[in-house]
Amino acid sequence: MSQSAIVMDHRGSMSVATATATKQQLDALRNALLKEEFVLKAQSPHHMEFYRRPRVFQDDWPMTLRIEQRNRELEVRCWMFIPWSWIGIFTLLIVIFLPVAGASGVPPLLLFGLGLAVVTFGIVKRRFDLSPDALWQSRPRKRWNEILGRLLANAFGVVAAKR
Repeated sequence: MSQSAIVMDHRGSMSVATATATKQQLDALRNALLKEEFVLKAQSPHHMEFYRRPRVFQDDWPMTLRIEQRNRELEVRCWMFIPWSWIGIFTLLIVIFLPVAGASGVPPLLLFGLGLAVVTFGIVKRRFDLSPDALWQSRPRKRWNEILGRLLANAFGVVAAKR
């Protein structure tokens, strides 16, 4: 294996890792992601896209990971997000069931306002940063930042550097 540097960069809602990689290293990364329960969504000679299903009760959110390769240059982009289907279903439940299923002692307008605030927040913040110092969803982000750094380092045989 050739020794190369992995640079991890956290760009707001997305974490990006760049490195140089051989075909064998890329295959090792692909296999490592599949072992971490990522599902290969799309693949072409220079592009792979993975999706990881949510495990909400384990404090784990859905995640998308894209790998693009140009010659030996590799770019891995990943982010966690709340799917639009969740937001749509939650909104539908608020509109349909909240007016008829009042909570005792709580005004329905307050519940509707809180539900609407959650939906609005979900729409505005539909992608979450994986940086280790982020506040929102910090535990899963920190965990996945460490896991992805470890997977990249193991696949490429180097230590990840942070930018």
